[in-house]
Amino acid sequence: MSFVPVSKSKHQGFGYENKLFYQYASNLGFIPLASTEINHAIKHGVVCFLKRDDGFQVGLLSGVTPNRNLLVHPKTGQFLMGYVPAVLRRYPFQLLNNDKNEQVLCVWDEEKNFKQGKGQAVLDESGELTEHGQKLVTFLSQLENGMRLSEKLSDALADAGVLVPLPIQSKSPEDGEVTPLREDIYWVDQDRLAELDGALLQKWVKTGVMAFAFAHLASMDHMPKMTLLAENYHKVLENMEPSKVDLDRLFEESDDDVLKFD
Repeated sequence: MSFVPVSKSKHQGFGYENKLFYQYASNLGFIPLASTEINHAIKHGVVCFLKRDDGFQVGLLSGVTPNRNLLVHPKTGQFLMGYVPAVLRRYPFQLLNNDKNEQVLCVWDEEKNFKQGKGQAVLDESGELTEHGQKLVTFLSQLENGMRLSEKLSDALADAGVLVPLPIQSKSPEDGEVTPLREDIYWVDQDRLAELDGALLQKWVKTGVMAFAFAHLASMDHMPKMTLLAENYHKVLENMEPSKVDLDRLFEESDDDVLKFD
């Protein structure tokens, strides 16, 4: 399985029809965010940092375990948060470099709902980008630029040593034993942040790193939602009665079909 270029010879009149909402993201316990959407995401969920072999990545905490997305309804595939991250909305498309180092629009080759006459066409009958196709390419380009800036801002925090593990664990109701659920999620330690050199902090104010850090910290108020989501997720899977909670009070509704960031 891989991405293939959207082709003039093969994909005239092709469009994508989303029939399964976001079920393809049901195993993502962390969703990367572009810098341009951080301020949207912090209104609804926890924005934190994923530790990888090559550094840290900022994104939305979507699961208390790495491979289960609590923000995707286990039965309907609907996304339960008011803001749907751009990396999910771009599916099944991506911009990739060809052998000439030129960026081309590509599509996930296993996506069966990318068909002729379905959804909004990306290419017209002559094989040229439609208006929707042009908006899609612009959206993907903006996403890529935003991801690069997110990486740069995350690197600044990591290099300064202010990122520390965020404990995510479960406690047994029988004996009180605590079990770590994941150890790959980090957040900003405010004490370490306060100890940084004034000149560095001043630089961070000018370059946006400080606003980035404060936005992340503000989002931590949403952590209790993750516990509630985990409880209801398992009840839905087991066909039990979910807790009496109005999800609209947790996550505002929004139109997630628009290819834009604001």
